[in-house]
Amino acid sequence: MNSLKFTDLLAYFLIFQTVQFLWYYSTLPGSIMPPRLKNVQKPSIRSALIKFITYMMPFYIMAYLAYNNKNLLPSIAAKVMRK
Repeated sequence: MNSLKFTDLLAYFLIFQTVQFLWYYSTLPGSIMPPRLKNVQKPSIRSALIKFITYMMPFYIMAYLAYNNKNLLPSIAAKVMRK
């Protein structure tokens, strides 16, 4: 049985976060919100995308580095642990 690698976990995390973001912003103006929150202004999709990209960018960079250079992240972790 194959064990989950760091890159697999990172990929699952990225997929989960992306789906969660899209689901959250697609349900914002719906009837799920309580009546007292109906008149609260919905954040624009532009500001939501900017926040999402700035939040997720380190994870996308880590995934890119992990998939393209298999020894980079373990070597960085080893250097950090040695200090």
